[in-house]
Amino acid sequence: MKNKVGKMILLVGMMCILSFAVCACGDTNEIPDEEEQQEDQSDSVPEDEEQDGDSEGTDTEGKNTGSEQPEGKNTSAEWVDSSPDLEGAVKELEDGQLTVIEAILETSDSGGDIKVVPSEGGDDSDFNKISVTYDENTLFAIKTIYDGGARSEMSEATAADLASGQDVEIWGDSSDGELKATQICIIKVV
Repeated sequence: MKNKVGKMILLVGMMCILSFAVCACGDTNEIPDEEEQQEDQSDSVPEDEEQDGDSEGTDTEGKNTGSEQPEGKNTSAEWVDSSPDLEGAVKELEDGQLTVIEAILETSDSGGDIKVVPSEGGDDSDFNKISVTYDENTLFAIKTIYDGGARSEMSEATAADLASGQDVEIWGDSSDGELKATQICIIKVV
């Protein structure tokens, strides 16, 4: 009798442990964070493209020229996720060049940041106009912002996606009042 009770307790204990193990290994339907998604994407880059991307490092100013790439974009260069060198709106657009009306950054009474740009077709005489050049090595992306900035999504783009009046963030090297773009991100608010 003692032997049967002991076996029953052992069996019940094993069933409990097995149940906990199954629950712990179950599907939680978690959404991976952006960092994990980018790691997954970098794992899927073919070796020959990965080696091309490794040739980038830091420039003479110590800025990181390597970076993260937008979702869906499979290029040998990677997207830099840092503060842009220029933020504003596209005023004029030509092949390989655009003029950007630089946004003025102000702080609101509540402490938040405000980007001030003239309305499309409005007076822009109080704003800096920066000439930006780009070439076949410039990376393009579209950042779509949802729910008032609660979430955003990056997708690939090309120079053909640029249009007058669009908000843009640009990374690049400045010289002689001009900016040679290494990355151009088109901002869309939905």
